[in-house]
Amino acid sequence: AAARRAATGQALAQLVEPSTRALSFSASLLEDMAVPLLAHSVGSRYSEILDAWHHGEGDLYALESSEFGWTHASVASWLCSTWHLPEILSEAIAAHHPCEDQSELRCPIAVRLSACLGEEDGQGVDELVSLARDECGLAEDRVLEVLEGAAERAEELSLLFG
Repeated sequence: AAARRAATGQALAQLVEPSTRALSFSASLLEDMAVPLLAHSVGSRYSEILDAWHHGEGDLYALESSEFGWTHASVASWLCSTWHLPEILSEAIAAHHPCEDQSELRCPIAVRLSACLGEEDGQGVDELVSLARDECGLAEDRVLEVLEGAAERAEELSLLFG
């Protein structure tokens, strides 16, 4: 899923905001890096949230906010800061969910678009296509073409990650 989001973020950035290609790739790749850490450190309470999300009982961001008062995005952003990664990467990760109103943070639209993609192939594509049309004026067929190419690139990336 991370490779698919990264390839998609980079490909969409090429269309809508080419100067953000590298940032869009990196932020899309790392946006959910806190999820496995939280599953391990928080344990069963976080596992229940993940199960609810996987069963379509809500958006992960909203479920986390409701239960804990924080999200995987805020934890990942904090990790970026702790690890002294660039602030712009931390901000993009913090604001990667399209449902967030964090206009004070810098987040390329391609990162927010790729964040629509779920864990499974095809999950979130309709939301991404709709948002790409509304926010960027991209035609559905063009977005689907980009997604197809990004899926091929994601396969290559997945092999590199092992």
